[in-house]
Amino acid sequence: MLRTLIHYGVFLGLLVCILLMLLGYVSRHQSPIGLIEGQLMNCPDRPMCVSSQQDEDHPSWVEPLSFTDPQQQAWERAQNCVNQIGGTIQKVDNGYLWATFRSTVFGFVDDMEVALRPDKERIQVRSASRIGFYDLGKNRSRVEKLRACFQGPGRTSQD
Repeated sequence: MLRTLIHYGVFLGLLVCILLMLLGYVSRHQSPIGLIEGQLMNCPDRPMCVSSQQDEDHPSWVEPLSFTDPQQQAWERAQNCVNQIGGTIQKVDNGYLWATFRSTVFGFVDDMEVALRPDKERIQVRSASRIGFYDLGKNRSRVEKLRACFQGPGRTSQD
């Protein structure tokens, strides 16, 4: 009896691992839509995405990145910070950046999109998991890492 339970446990564990690896593989073959009428896409009604373009009272809202230095300098700093926090930049085009982040264990791919808004001295940001319902706060944490890098030592959100 115990031996049978052990076999079932091992089988179920392997099945879960195979399923997670399959989901990781599937997540690598999707891409974000990009800008829609100059805006980043809103987050779905699942806690696996954050965006600075959501309504401020929405649970997935995060503050955009603010800057006062020249827009080209701020844009280059944002791109460098995406790389520094582990992103792989897939596309940069006319004030829009799309980068991917890959989990180490199962290879899940998350997307980060960044859009320059020079008229408002802001950089809008969206980070979302491609698969799943809940991200355990990973996307919010990633945006905060981007913000810390972007602000840099001695900078504030208004510098």
